[in-house]
Parts: sequence; C-alpha cells; structure tokens
Amino acid sequence: MTIFYIDTEYNDGNLYTGDIFELACLSCNGYLFHSFINIPTDVSRYVQKLCDVDLSKLRKSPSFNDVITNLIEFITKEELYNSQTILMGHGAFLTDFPLIVTNCIRNSYDHSSMKE
Repeated sequence: MTIFYIDTEYNDGNLYTGDIFELACLSCNGYLFHSFINIPTDVSRYVQKLCDVDLSKLRKSPSFNDVITNLIEFITKEELYNSQTILMGHGAFLTDFPLIVTNCIRNSYDHSSMKE
C-alpha cells in the first residue's frame, strides 16, 4: 500500500472558483512532487504573504493541466509497485479533492480517472 499526502494552495476562499497555484504530494516512500501553477487570476497580497508566493515565479510556472498530468504520473509510477493507493490531505474531501475536481472542470481536464 502506498499513501500519498497532498496539499493545495489556492487564490481565494471559494473551493468552486479558486485557482490552485501550488500543489504538493509526498509519498510514504519519501518521494516528493511539488509545483507552482501559472493561474489566470490574481493572488491577493494576504495569500501571497501567507503562502510566501512570488507572483513572478507563478507566471513562469506550467499550466494546471500540465501539473495535474505530472501529478497523476507521479502517483501512478509509485502505484505500480503496490496494490492499493491512498490519497490523504488535511481536508481531503472537504477542500483538496473538490478543489482539484473543480479546477479540472474549469480547465477542461478529463478527471474521470479520479475516484473516491
């Protein structure tokens, strides 16, 4: 079994309209996936300071679709060695998972492979 711990940072307090600008995932085997995301919207000064994010770094970062593709590849690569995968987050079903799904929908990314 492989457990992955996921964390997202997004630009506003609304799970359905917020754009993810940072995504990290750590496997229980110690492998880390981390990426900033170039988002089409602004990040408030409060969130910039809270998350220690540099807007110029975001503008040079890959798109959401590229990052989520790389995340799925990261998880799938680890999953090959195990029969079961668990994705955990500090608010997974309340924040991280709905946020990822709504970002997939808004970015026209096929999220049908993501299951509970």
